[in-house]
Amino acid sequence: MAITKTQAQQLVDEFKAEFTGLAGLKFVLLHDERDFHEHYGKNAAAAIAAWATRKAAFSRTTNTVAVATHGAVDAEDFKRSLRHEGLGHYGINTYAQQEKRAILEIIVESRDSSASMRGAWAYIDAAYPGSSESEKAEEVFCTACEIVGSRHPFDAADARQAWRDAIETRTRPLERYDLHQIAESMANGIRQNIRQQQIFPRTNADQFRLKKIGRPSCTER
Repeated sequence: MAITKTQAQQLVDEFKAEFTGLAGLKFVLLHDERDFHEHYGKNAAAAIAAWATRKAAFSRTTNTVAVATHGAVDAEDFKRSLRHEGLGHYGINTYAQQEKRAILEIIVESRDSSASMRGAWAYIDAAYPGSSESEKAEEVFCTACEIVGSRHPFDAADARQAWRDAIETRTRPLERYDLHQIAESMANGIRQNIRQQQIFPRTNADQFRLKKIGRPSCTER
């Protein structure tokens, strides 16, 4: 059952209060036709049709997170969308370009090198069939961000070791737990407002990410 706009606004406020490094992001709630007209103007009708199967989206050129209340099954599902867009798609751009490239390359490699990553890859392959491998890798990263703070407690030592072994030295494959700890570490930096955006895209054409309604939840295998 879709949550109310009041509930959604409260969840957004709580999310922003926890992750203070997201203060520069704009959050837009799409609940009724008025919201679509206010956000999309003359393109509102087309936007309403397009959002019939969408949960959330993030524009990096404007640093805007848009979330549709009708797409949320419940409050937790809505919070997953906030984490996916705000921590995932925004957060990955708090890495330097070389670091982001390394993360995505290793995630791509994990498709064949890590059994624990197969479930995540199967989920993303089904949800984004027309996307490039790097785009899919970013979505894999974002699915790890969806459960920040709710499944694997942040372990700074594990996060450092995962980064060193799987990303820097590449001495072993990236495992699902490693990715979760890296995501937790990044999110903790945003939570403490010590991570800032480092990559600023010039256009939004290949930076606009959508989270669609009706996909199965991402689970570890």
